[in-house]
Amino acid sequence: MSKILIADDHPLLTTGLKLVIDSWEEFELAGIAANGEETLAMCEQTHPDIVLLDMQMPVISGAEAAVRIKAAYPEIRV
Repeated sequence: MSKILIADDHPLLTTGLKLVIDSWEEFELAGIAANGEETLAMCEQTHPDIVLLDMQMPVISGAEAAVRIKAAYPEIRV
């Protein structure tokens, strides 16, 4: 089972993605982050297999978070 972390600052989008992920048996929701800083912290805590990442988020942009995730956790697919 693959763990997915959703990283987006739009609650409507994250709610919809959560419903889709929850409906698939082969995926588990690792968590939902609302900004790049939360995303990095949740990667450290939950060790997801996949991060669905919004590129334009507050605090740390999704683009910067992607670079940091790949540097620290090269096995995570972003």
